[in-house]
Amino acid sequence: MDKEKEMGEQLESLLQLLNMVGIEGDYEDICDTLEEYINEEEDSRKREELIASSPEYAQLEEKYRLLKKAQNEKIFSDDLREIRAEFDDCTAETIDDLGEVFCIARILGLSNIEAYRVICELNRRNSREIPVMGRVGSSRGDIKDFYSAEELRRLSKEDLDNPSILDRAIKSLTREHK
Repeated sequence: MDKEKEMGEQLESLLQLLNMVGIEGDYEDICDTLEEYINEEEDSRKREELIASSPEYAQLEEKYRLLKKAQNEKIFSDDLREIRAEFDDCTAETIDDLGEVFCIARILGLSNIEAYRVICELNRRNSREIPVMGRVGSSRGDIKDFYSAEELRRLSKEDLDNPSILDRAIKSLTREHK
C-alpha cells in the first residue's frame, strides 16, 4: 500500500507541475491530450512519408536541387567576376579555389573585395619569401649596374650564364662585402 500511496503523491505532484506550466486538467484529460498529440504526430509523419515516396515529389525535389545549384553557380560566378575586375592577379577559376578563409569572411558579412583582400593579406603574411616581381637579369633586356643581396639571391643560372650579368653580380658582391 505504501507504494501505491507514494505513486499517487508523485502523480499529484506531477499534475500540479503540469497545471503550473499551463497544461490544464486532471490525469485523464492530460492523458487524452497527450494521446491526441501522439496521434497527430504519427499522422503527420505518415503524410510526409507518403509525399516523399511519390514520384512527383522526387521530380520536384530534383528540379529544386538543380535550380538551387544553378543559382549558386551564378552567384559565385558573379562574385568571382567582381573580384577579377578589381584584382588582375586573381587566378582562381572558381570561388572554391579562394579557400575556406574567403568563405568564412563572406559568411561574416565582408564583401567579395574585402574578403579577397583578407586572403591576400593572410597569404602575404604567411609567405616566407619576399614577393618576386620577376627575374632580375636580362629577361626584359635591362641589366643593372648593381644588384642588392636579395636580387643576387634571385639570379638564375641562365642569368649568370650572361657574362655582363655575371660581371656586375661579382662587382655587386665585392661591393656588398667591403
